[in-house]
Amino acid sequence: MVGIAVNALVLPPLYLDESDSAVRGLAHDIGALLRDMGAGLAERQLAAHARTWLHRARNLETRLTHAEEQVRQADESLRWNTRCVAHARRRDVTYGEAFRALRGVSLQVRGIARTLADNAHDDHADHHLGQQFLDRYAETLELAGTAVQGFVAPEPATGTPGMAPRGGCAERSTVPWPGTRP
Repeated sequence: MVGIAVNALVLPPLYLDESDSAVRGLAHDIGALLRDMGAGLAERQLAAHARTWLHRARNLETRLTHAEEQVRQADESLRWNTRCVAHARRRDVTYGEAFRALRGVSLQVRGIARTLADNAHDDHADHHLGQQFLDRYAETLELAGTAVQGFVAPEPATGTPGMAPRGGCAERSTVPWPGTRP
């Protein structure tokens, strides 16, 4: 009972910046890996870099775990903050949907890295991906990396009316996260 009273009078901190930063960092790392794989394939460096790409893809799990914890903490801080009870936009603020999308992307990136590593070190000539395919795939990976990084790139603030002040519970970012309405 005392905890509820304290939360009603002294608002607990919101962990929105941490959630935002973790999701953006995850997207940056995934996008950078995709772009690096694309650039490496374009430079015909598959054999030289494939194992490194696979290692980086596997290490994304650490970033995923961190981002998931930050999103969960932000959700929890909003749940207990009385100034947010009146606002029904919690989902927009903590980037949970963006995180879930990035988790799916990271699984695909890990699969791509695994396929490239397997192909780079397979001694059977009939198992190798053709260079023409790899050249096209390089372009695709670079574009995908740019898209993932752009997915969470902040747009310049324009002083949009209806935006809550910093620390408020309405969406304070101008980024239209997936599944949200502007």
